[in-house]
Amino acid sequence: MDTEVEGEWWYLKVIHFKMLGQPDHLEMMRIKSELGRGEQLEEGVASRLFTLLERYHSATEAVAYPLPQGYNSFLAYLAHRCLPHSVFMQYVRRGVLQLNVDVLREIVYDLDDTPQNVEKKLEIISSVPLVRSLRTLQFWQHPMSLILRSRLHAGSILAGEGPGQPRTPTQSARINAQHLETKGRVTIHENIW
Repeated sequence: MDTEVEGEWWYLKVIHFKMLGQPDHLEMMRIKSELGRGEQLEEGVASRLFTLLERYHSATEAVAYPLPQGYNSFLAYLAHRCLPHSVFMQYVRRGVLQLNVDVLREIVYDLDDTPQNVEKKLEIISSVPLVRSLRTLQFWQHPMSLILRSRLHAGSILAGEGPGQPRTPTQSARINAQHLETKGRVTIHENIW
């Protein structure tokens, strides 16, 4: 068997063992030694592995079968490494790939700070919810990250949403009522306010 194809099968065996929860000890030792050879996969192997795992993801999603823990993160990072940026962003926007904070952090560390890559980083960071974006910006040591965080912080202070801002009793009551309403404990009618 070709060594590249054999390497792909080892990754599939890891996923298979994680799903079944009954790995053979000798097989797992061999898989660990295969995976431990290096973090970098050749481009062709990585692309074929992504295609295979994407099909696996589609099949498991179609039958509502649970995926192993960390599978979505691995698939998202592999897609970042294998796919052109425009295709990767299309996958993210369509909801095929879920970018959590750990994957975003690795992507930010992976790309250098050339002007083109800064644009890519900003596009990726802006495609996720605000809380994840802010957490990711904390890992990115670049002037653009500092500018964005300071603008968001200044905007929240000017809007009266920042920490330490004095609130009137009406604002506090409204915030508390909204909090309770979102928790489902109390139903608040609009005409009360």
